[in-house]
Amino acid sequence: MNVLAMTKYTKILIGLSLILIQDSCISAAGLDFTSQLSNDPVFQQVINRLNMLEDENKVQQQQIEKLEASNIFRQKIIQSLEQNVEELKQEIEEMKTTTTQVEPEEDDSITSSVDSSIVINGDFNVHDNGNEINDASNRISRQQVEIGNVAFTVILTKRLTNLGLNQNVIFNEVETNIGNAYNSHHGVFLAPLAGTYVFHVTIFATSNEETWCKIVVNGNNKVDVYAYSNVGHSDTGSQSLVVHLNQGDDVAIQNGRAGDNVYGDYNTWTTFSGFLLRSDAEVTGSNVIG
Repeated sequence: MNVLAMTKYTKILIGLSLILIQDSCISAAGLDFTSQLSNDPVFQQVINRLNMLEDENKVQQQQIEKLEASNIFRQKIIQSLEQNVEELKQEIEEMKTTTTQVEPEEDDSITSSVDSSIVINGDFNVHDNGNEINDASNRISRQQVEIGNVAFTVILTKRLTNLGLNQNVIFNEVETNIGNAYNSHHGVFLAPLAGTYVFHVTIFATSNEETWCKIVVNGNNKVDVYAYSNVGHSDTGSQSLVVHLNQGDDVAIQNGRAGDNVYGDYNTWTTFSGFLLRSDAEVTGSNVIG
């Protein structure tokens, strides 16, 4: 029996006692006793205490109801999370069963003649395992090399002054560098494959200046390019070169006369481009006769 039930039961007993006392005590003494009992401080304290216990019991019952409702809500959340976990597990299992790893096919006629030499920051390094390329951002893609996809275009966006003789012209902005064979820090292109390459350079001479540059292979001059401008007039000079390179040969644009200036800005006047026309591996692997 809880406190509330006891309180009600006690009140009923007290009430019945009062009724019985009132019914049985007709005399003045009996009426005086009932009046005295109702006005007795101890009796009133008992009644007040019982009322307080009843109020506290109601508050506790309300708190219990709130806790039970909160517990039911949490149980629903837990059930929902468990269901989500099970669904995710099923999706993962389905992905594992449906996903397969596809290995790229390689052309034996090309890979047999291409070793694992790659360019790293302008330095030519050789690895024992041609299939291992650890840093794609700094190395030539093996797949691109195998299919002969090598090409670049670089731009000079600032003016170079008082260049030394045979000093490399460093084109500071890279527009295209497929195969990562052009080193923008040193201004040098390193051939990742033996084959036939095409290069083109355009230089700009600003007002009342002349500029002399050259395309060099392994430091040897191949072709010259010259631009001259008089007062109030600017000019450009261009030159192209088709050349066979061995793997590791370097190509650069060099200044042809000490003290010259090479003009460049964001109008892209001064540029240097090149690409692999055809690799030796493609030629030897083909059925061309002649």
